[in-house]
Amino acid sequence: MDIHIQNDALSGIDIAETLRHAYPLANIVFITTHDDLLPLTLKRKVAPLDFIYKESGAGEIKTSLRQDVDVVHHWYQQVSNTLKTHFTYEALPGVYRKIDFADIDYFQTQPGYDHQLLLVGKGLHVEFRGELAQLAAKYPKLMRCDRGYLLNPDNMTTFDAKKRLVYFDQAKTVSCKVSTRKINDVLDFFKSH
Repeated sequence: MDIHIQNDALSGIDIAETLRHAYPLANIVFITTHDDLLPLTLKRKVAPLDFIYKESGAGEIKTSLRQDVDVVHHWYQQVSNTLKTHFTYEALPGVYRKIDFADIDYFQTQPGYDHQLLLVGKGLHVEFRGELAQLAAKYPKLMRCDRGYLLNPDNMTTFDAKKRLVYFDQAKTVSCKVSTRKINDVLDFFKSH
């Protein structure tokens, strides 16, 4: 967006301010010759992503805009990864199933079986091939609570620090253990949510 539109140095800032109110998460980039107006954009809480000077030339402007698009795309990917609402797994070779994260309590390794995991949730006990490390990387909202467990923190209802157990229902029938090293992580999550 150009700060200077039709001989009115403030009109670009006015438009950006209107955009910011209508779309709080919008990413605004100014292309301008008016470097003196940068403090005004901050004062008016426009919060631009970038401020590109026209004098830097078409090549530099193009490079800066590409970098801005890359940054925003990276942010979008990070946010979309944390907002994934479904878990997909291969039930049988070539057969994939999808489960809503709201129904998943935790994932557990199956002792004695390499790369075999158990998904436990609301009415669910599903075995499938996979690794906890890969799940943790793909779904950053999951929390490692023990070497063999990865839990969905949104479904925790109770944490008994003395027994080192997280419960996922009020009757305390569904639980997973928490290692001594991860007690503080679980407590911090409970305190902050």
